[in-house]
Amino acid sequence: PPASPRLFPATSLPLPSARLRKFAVATLLNHCTTMLFKVLLISLCVYQATALEWMFEDDRVNMTNGGSYGVDVSQYTSESGFACLKGKGVTHAVVRCFRSTGSPDPNAPASLKNAQSAGLRASAYIFPCPRCSSSGSEQAKSAVQALRSAGAPFERVWLDIEGPQYWHDSTSENQAFFKDLVAGLRSEGVSIGIYASRSGWDPIMGSGFSAGSSYPLWYAHYDDSPSFSDFSSFGGWYSPSIKQYNDEGFSSCGVSADVDWAQSWP
Repeated sequence: PPASPRLFPATSLPLPSARLRKFAVATLLNHCTTMLFKVLLISLCVYQATALEWMFEDDRVNMTNGGSYGVDVSQYTSESGFACLKGKGVTHAVVRCFRSTGSPDPNAPASLKNAQSAGLRASAYIFPCPRCSSSGSEQAKSAVQALRSAGAPFERVWLDIEGPQYWHDSTSENQAFFKDLVAGLRSEGVSIGIYASRSGWDPIMGSGFSAGSSYPLWYAHYDDSPSFSDFSSFGGWYSPSIKQYNDEGFSSCGVSADVDWAQSWP
C-alpha cells in the first residue's frame, strides 16, 4: 500500500553550535539569578519594614489609665534613654542594684544618676542570692553601701522575691533569709518595698507567710492593663502599690525595660 503522506516535510535542521548553546544556557541562568536576587531583595525589604514597625510601634504599651508610669531596668541605661522615656510619660525608674550572682550591680550607680538627671524619680531593687555564702543582711547592706559610696540617688530599695529555682527548697530557710534581708535594709535606714507575685511567693515562702505585708507590694502580671483589677490577695497583702504589667518596654528609646503602673507611686 502507498505510504501515508507526511504532515510536515522531513527537513534536516542544523543543531546550534556549542558556543550558541553555552550562550543560551548562560543567558537563562543569568535571568534566573536576577529574578532570585529580586525575590530575596523584596523579602529583605519586607523583613526590615516589619522590624522597623515593631521597633517604633510603642502603642502596644497601654498608658491610658491615668496614674503614674515607671520602668524597671536590669542593664545600664543612658540619660538620653531615660529622657526619651520621660517624653513618653514615664516618671519613675527602678534600677537593679544587686545581682543573683551575690554582688552589687556595678552599672546601678550610673543608671540611677542618669535617671535622676533625666528628670525621673529613681529607686533600686535587689535580686538576692539565697544560695550564696553571704547572709541576707550582708547582701542588703553591701547593695546599699555600694550605692551610697558612689553617690547614687534612690528613694526606696525593693526586694525582688521570685524564681523558686534561686531559693532553698525549704520555706523555713527562705523565710529566715527574707527576714535577714529586711533586717539589713532596716539597719541602713532605707525605705523598703517588696516585689513579689503569688506564683513565686507561695512556693518560696509558703502561702501563710506574711512578714513582708507591712511594706508596699509591687507585683507582676503581663496583661498590658494598667489596673489593679486583676489582683488577688496573698502573703498578707490585700492591696498592691505597683503593678508590672508589660515586659515589651519602649524599643524606640533603645531601652530594655519592663513597664510599671501605680495609682500613686509609693
